[in-house]
Amino acid sequence: MTYPGIENDPASVEANPDRVAVEERRREREEEYSKYVAVSDIPWGNVNAYFAGERVSTTTAEKYDWLGLGLVEQVERSDAERDNTAASDRQEPAAAEPTTAQKVTAAAKAAKSKDEEVK
Repeated sequence: MTYPGIENDPASVEANPDRVAVEERRREREEEYSKYVAVSDIPWGNVNAYFAGERVSTTTAEKYDWLGLGLVEQVERSDAERDNTAASDRQEPAAAEPTTAQKVTAAAKAAKSKDEEVK
């Protein structure tokens, strides 16, 4: 997630330190989770730490040698994939599907306006 403008440019003297910190943390997490993917569900006690196909923390995978155990596989992300991930972080969330109550209200309004047109 990046923010346009001089107020958020990390090289700028006027950069907002909170936003700069958030951007740095996002980059760190992206790097941490960009190297390994779970091959199968990885249990941790009585729960699953990761499900098959999820990105796995590099630190954890290397600490417990999950690559050697066959629990994870190493993946390489191209620069284009990294750019797409960063771009998707900046996109606005999609509009939510209207609830049933909203649909009923809209239908009632439409029927009422239709009745008024007939009169």
